[in-house]
Amino acid sequence: MNRWIAFLGGETIPWLRIEDGVVSARGDDLLEADEPVIGVAPASGISYRNASFAELSPAQALAAAKIDAADVSLGMDRHVALAEARDHYVIAERGAMRGWLDQLALRGLTASAVIPAPSLLPIPETGFARAKFPEETVLRSAETGLVEDGAISSLVVGQAAVHTLGRDDLESAIVAASDAPPLDLLQGDFAVRPDWRTERGYWRRMAILAGVLAGLTLAIPVAHWARLSLSTAALDAESARIAASALEEAQASSDSVARLEQRLAAQRGAGAGFLATQAAVAS
Repeated sequence: MNRWIAFLGGETIPWLRIEDGVVSARGDDLLEADEPVIGVAPASGISYRNASFAELSPAQALAAAKIDAADVSLGMDRHVALAEARDHYVIAERGAMRGWLDQLALRGLTASAVIPAPSLLPIPETGFARAKFPEETVLRSAETGLVEDGAISSLVVGQAAVHTLGRDDLESAIVAASDAPPLDLLQGDFAVRPDWRTERGYWRRMAILAGVLAGLTLAIPVAHWARLSLSTAALDAESARIAASALEEAQASSDSVARLEQRLAAQRGAGAGFLATQAAVAS
């Protein structure tokens, strides 16, 4: 799937264009996009926490993550997002989340997913993976992910080995992670909602289809009535022709049948007629 990768949190929105599974273009500020946009949240705006919620359902695991986050973080205005594997979660400020999404909205863009920057890096077997992003340098280990700030990050890394990814390795990792995001921040109140708005011209097309359907529905009994009318007219014409032939008239007319019936009644005399007499005899 072709998509745009937008790095959020800075003055501009640096971007990568992924086409057919590879990075085909890159730029300094994303202003428009005609395909899905995946946002990348800066590592400086999130906190990683390990968890062991794999045996819980997704809803139960998220509830457990929120409870755990309340115990380890200050403030009430927090947003908690659970990893797909339910083995870790991320804490971000709601204000920061709104700011990242607004940064896209101001350009008329909407994110289909928002991935924390450390989640784009491959998890090293030992030590830390290190990568340079447009606005920051990010560290990732099997236990955590954080921004390299030269202070807290030094304490976290300690004497562990650090492997720095080159641009090609980083872009390959970004492609793989964006194919199947290990953690999407668009959860809970920030989850993508279905767009129930109809496209332009939808109701006009529905009205036309309804009119066609109503026309077809009415056409069936009208066609049936027309067929019966034609059949009745044909029978009447045939009856008039036979009556005219019995009356020895050269041309049938609309009253041929009536005049034949009058002649037959006159020939029966005062009797009730053949059919009535046959019924009486049978009784």
